[in-house]
Amino acid sequence: MPSPLIAAAIYLSTLFYSILLAIRFRSQEYFQKAVETLDFTCRSKLTIDPASAETLCHRRMQAMKDQTEYQEALGRAIAARREKLGYSQDKLARIIGVDTDYVAFVEDGKNDLELSEMIVIASALRIPLSTLLALAEAGI
Repeated sequence: MPSPLIAAAIYLSTLFYSILLAIRFRSQEYFQKAVETLDFTCRSKLTIDPASAETLCHRRMQAMKDQTEYQEALGRAIAARREKLGYSQDKLARIIGVDTDYVAFVEDGKNDLELSEMIVIASALRIPLSTLLALAEAGI
């Protein structure tokens, strides 16, 4: 069995790599891999202090799940507002200058939007960003 320090280094490098891939490719698959890495570490004996590590891992996993839930709620809010305006996904895509698949990806909650992207989408939907975010929060 590796020493606790080596085990922690292996864990952190695996987690960091999964998160980098998730950010780079904006992929739910890599995001899930990061969650699985956390889940494995929480249940393994590779931690220095099992009680505090379990609590920390649980909090991190919950935060990641909350983020996914929020992304999905934001996507539903965007879709609802788009439909209320009578826009198709294609029309919204043309307005904001992206591909229709990107709009579908956003509405499915599979994209962690950057602030600048949210501002552009909210503007295209003729709604303040704060209102769009409030709609998403209400949908959780």
